[in-house]
Amino acid sequence: MEMTAKNILKLSDGISEFEAEGKRVFFSPYRLFNLIDRETEAFSRLCEELAGFLRSQERLYVYARTTFFRDLQQDSPALASLDVEFIDESGLAALADDHPTGLPTIFIAEIDARDYFDMQLGIKKLFRAQPTVLDFSCLTTICPEQIPYYCWGNSSLSVYPLEVPKVEIQPGLDLLLLDCPARNLSLMPNGLAYVHNALKKTTANFQTLDLDIITYHNYHIHRIHNLCDSVVLPSGLEMPEDPWQAAHYDIWFMSEVIDYFGPVINEVADKIVAARPKILAMSIQACNETFSRRLINIVRARSPETIILLGGYSCYNADIGLRAFPEADYMCVGEADLSIGPLVESLIRDEHVANMPGVISRNDDTKIPFIPAPMQHNLDELDFPKYEWIGTDIYVNFNGYRLTPVIASRGCRWARCTFCAERFYWRIRSPKNFVDELEWLASKGCHLFMFNESDLNGHPEMLLAICDEIIRRGLKVLLTGQLRIHKKCTRAYFDKLKKAGFVALRFGVDAFSANALRLQKKGYTTETISNVLRDCHEAGIASEINWVIGVPGETEEDIDEGIDLILQNKKYINRLANINPLILSNGSVYWLEPEEHNIKFRLPQEELYKRYFRAIPAHLWYSEEPYIDANVRKRWFEKILLRLHESDFTIGDWAKRVIEDVVENKDVHRVAIPQPETEHNEHVLPNPVLRENYKGFDIYELSDTFYAVPENIEDVSFLMTGVMKPGVITDLTEQAVKSIIDESLDWANSRSMYRKRISEDTKGKPELRLSPFMKDAAFFEYDGFFYAVSLADTDAKASADTVRSCKVVEYKVANWFGRLITRTDNYKIIGSDSDFYAVPLSVHRMEAHMVNDLKRYGIRSFAHLEDAVRFAKDMAAQAPQNEGKTTNAHADENDGNMQEAFGPAFGNFFEQPKLLEEVDSYLVIGYEGFVYGLPKQYGDVDLTQVDVMTWPGVLRDVSNDAVIEQILEKRQTEMVYGRAQVRV
Repeated sequence: MEMTAKNILKLSDGISEFEAEGKRVFFSPYRLFNLIDRETEAFSRLCEELAGFLRSQERLYVYARTTFFRDLQQDSPALASLDVEFIDESGLAALADDHPTGLPTIFIAEIDARDYFDMQLGIKKLFRAQPTVLDFSCLTTICPEQIPYYCWGNSSLSVYPLEVPKVEIQPGLDLLLLDCPARNLSLMPNGLAYVHNALKKTTANFQTLDLDIITYHNYHIHRIHNLCDSVVLPSGLEMPEDPWQAAHYDIWFMSEVIDYFGPVINEVADKIVAARPKILAMSIQACNETFSRRLINIVRARSPETIILLGGYSCYNADIGLRAFPEADYMCVGEADLSIGPLVESLIRDEHVANMPGVISRNDDTKIPFIPAPMQHNLDELDFPKYEWIGTDIYVNFNGYRLTPVIASRGCRWARCTFCAERFYWRIRSPKNFVDELEWLASKGCHLFMFNESDLNGHPEMLLAICDEIIRRGLKVLLTGQLRIHKKCTRAYFDKLKKAGFVALRFGVDAFSANALRLQKKGYTTETISNVLRDCHEAGIASEINWVIGVPGETEEDIDEGIDLILQNKKYINRLANINPLILSNGSVYWLEPEEHNIKFRLPQEELYKRYFRAIPAHLWYSEEPYIDANVRKRWFEKILLRLHESDFTIGDWAKRVIEDVVENKDVHRVAIPQPETEHNEHVLPNPVLRENYKGFDIYELSDTFYAVPENIEDVSFLMTGVMKPGVITDLTEQAVKSIIDESLDWANSRSMYRKRISEDTKGKPELRLSPFMKDAAFFEYDGFFYAVSLADTDAKASADTVRSCKVVEYKVANWFGRLITRTDNYKIIGSDSDFYAVPLSVHRMEAHMVNDLKRYGIRSFAHLEDAVRFAKDMAAQAPQNEGKTTNAHADENDGNMQEAFGPAFGNFFEQPKLLEEVDSYLVIGYEGFVYGLPKQYGDVDLTQVDVMTWPGVLRDVSNDAVIEQILEKRQTEMVYGRAQVRV
């Protein structure tokens, strides 16, 4: 949830005054022209006002990309009577080069925010002296009383306008390196960047395109500024606020969601086909497989000569190989730093490639065993990512939150956990090499970093050396990562991590009983777990934990012991981040040696491994001594959750999602989903089932996947081998396969007719909903911003007509919260509600009262992030050298210079307890880097004297948002386990 400040307006009707809370709102021309009836008088009056205003402008040019304004003229005689000159991008460039009669007035004649934001930024770039720029928002000035209520949207903190690149593909490429939606949040793709760096060492003419980040920002611009609401799919499914959050991973497997992004897929497919790169190389992971598969099938149908090369996290295991993505011609397995170069060089020379180390291909002789690629042993020899193909500024969430992934090590040094499939050779960069990257990223405005690796403290002393280097250079950074439980992780160890900037750590504890620790081969004791969690907490670092349950040999007594251990350490643990019933995954010890762990299968093992090559469905295997199957694991799972709930234990977002999947039987790999009964000795792998012939393609169904096979391919036995042939189309539904066939045929027959049909299919479907709040509100302008005041809230103070006739005479802010967005040499940029503040570093801590007296503190307020950053940089450029500059050194332990601004992201570092807010029956209190939710029933409590984490009902986290969200969830969200109601 986003923290929202309270805007208090003093309203006056000229006789009396009263205060009312106003919501910051903004005008959406997209909503106006999609919802207004063009046959009404209201539409005519608006157009007449607009026409009169435009007619009064000197040297007016109408800047348009589409025919929208001309279409508007056809519906409005007033606009049709305008004698204006239209310009496009080329006309704008010419105008920027030549305006001898003075600066022009440019009217941006588009209503889609994705267009007019981009056009605004283009004008700023082209003109040295800025012309007058107008758009449809001028209606709020010339005729505010005529603006319908449904054209207003709630303002919220966002980074837009932001320069979002267009999808452009260079012609004549040897290789296009592409990443499709969806990664987690807007994280920088450091894996893709390492591949980019490897390709730079080849002779290939290549381009890197991050389609994911482009799609991310276009989606959110549309959601926030066009729809002013959630995205709702045709079925009525409401998309989450940010589908890119990890907790929403499953929506990216849904055909309906991929259909929603169909225009993006079609656009990039068109441009790939037109540019004809020799190789299309794509990074594949679970959440982008469905999107990528749809794109590849379209490209393959239209451009069968294009070579499809895949790599990425979904390609980590040679045993899975092309079975996971049979559309590929070549697949780089595991790390590709040293394998992709030789492969690409051979392919661009048209050489026959087969059985190359680290590569799987259609040409391989299957009798020859796979040979892994050589690994880069000295990671310092690899250039760190600099994202030069797009820059770092774009990698920021829609609300300004920026989490930057970094990699200090690869692999896992322990590599013995029995359940884990990620058991790779461990290497780590030198402290100097790694901190060089950290310092470079910090110079680009990044301050919050996540170590994107499994075993950060695989060599505990090396992590300390990295911390020493960070401290020596005085870098002001915040760090998070995942650590193993290790006996060397003492209080002194965590004190050093804290000093270097660590604020939160996740521990892959995974087992919480002595027996389960032995079974999982974790290498530590329950006593070590308690010591590490305590020392981490007492050093002031937040912690969260993982848990894996139901491994072969585990008992119910182990589960009880584990629950007791967690609850004993509750005050040291911020949340349960992840809890999983054991998944039998390819690559784990249990997969490789099932008989040694008493694992049995309900169907022949060979057939199961052939059919379910990634993980075996939970209902098809069990273990003995003691007997554990999917139902037992689920029962233990629910027992754990009930006990944790009864103790008010905090559950993280990802764990909540897993809980939902398990409780509601949504995940076949975690729980037993009812299946048709089949006799063990009668089971055989199914043959492809022919469903129909559709436009020259035979459509088959096999293992929940549909295949469209061209009629000229007669042998379909290859479907069972998992090695796909060129021209075959695959998807998860029959309708999706047919749609791809239609698109490819339409493309081949008539591109213009195809585009016309797509346009007609989407016309008149604006996905817009009406807001009950806006319908019952009065709207006011004050100091360049607009506010909506609920008439229901002011009913006791004045009539609706009186409220509407009022003017705003005074404005102030209450309940202000800020979050650090970035920093420059002289300023911190703080985001709050829908504003950005440039705060001098000399301001020790920005607090709510300052918002109402900005000039006194030298603080400037901006509506857009780019304006705040530009101001800060301009001020730095104007300052005498070294004057006003601060070093990047760490603040003293008692200096809040850095920490104070993080607000909802990480809480405030209050030396004394401070009441932040009251929510329901809780007091939200900030103290020493944590935020507490303290039930009011405890009365006045001195947090400096009492450890409240042993008290029932007390919440604690590292941010205001997280604590308040837990409070609201306790009120709103319930899950049922048997007779008990459990809120998670």
